[in-house]
Amino acid sequence: MQIPFLQHVFEDFKLLPIVMGNQDRANIDVLSDALAEILQDKKALIIASSDLSHFHSYDKAKLLDKVVEENISNYDEDKLYDDWQKELCEMCGGGPVVVTMKACRKLGAKKSKVLLYRNSGDVSGDRSQVVGYLAALLYE
Repeated sequence: MQIPFLQHVFEDFKLLPIVMGNQDRANIDVLSDALAEILQDKKALIIASSDLSHFHSYDKAKLLDKVVEENISNYDEDKLYDDWQKELCEMCGGGPVVVTMKACRKLGAKKSKVLLYRNSGDVSGDRSQVVGYLAALLYE
């Protein structure tokens, strides 16, 4: 795939989109193992995308999303999965987030950093029903 503005960054840029339907622990483990295996010794960027809480009040959303933020900050993908399953937090793409954390760990990442958390109420000013978003980085 040739994308002109990325050509100087990635000589042979390849994009592999993955969509998860069944986000159970078995599929998470299989996918994270497979990603770690095929990406071993390669330059790769793994990105997971997921909304967090949906349509709660601003304060309720912040409480739910704080669970995600803390688990990612602590690089605790197993606790994040458990909290997500117990509905202590919400993520449409909880599976891809946990897969990314597990695969990155297997590839050598030892640290995580939450870069930014916001919800739609921070942008729109309407705090009655918001959606949460978070950006984080996993690294060696």
